[in-house]
Amino acid sequence: MSFTITNLSDQELVSLQMMASFFRVTDTSSEWGNNLVRATTGSEGLAPGATTPELTIRSPLGYTGTDPRAEMLENSQFVDATVKLVAKYAAIQWTHVKEVPIERQLVAQ
Repeated sequence: MSFTITNLSDQELVSLQMMASFFRVTDTSSEWGNNLVRATTGSEGLAPGATTPELTIRSPLGYTGTDPRAEMLENSQFVDATVKLVAKYAAIQWTHVKEVPIERQLVAQ
């Protein structure tokens, strides 16, 4: 998942973390994987009105297979997934930001 963050407040954001939790659409109660990225740190805060560079969070899990590339996404074992994005500023609790489906695509490692 790739995204940017824009600071809409009138204060500098000094400690912002983003976490993505990945779920298979057939089992949304069990997290399939997650990962975390720091959007800002105390020394590199996000000024009011500023936007971060593009941030990317990848799941530590995915699919591998022996099918030809053209057939891999059509495999009956392939299950679509969604990602839930949450944010945490300083010591404030995690806050839900967005949930989106993950587009089917092949990526080379």
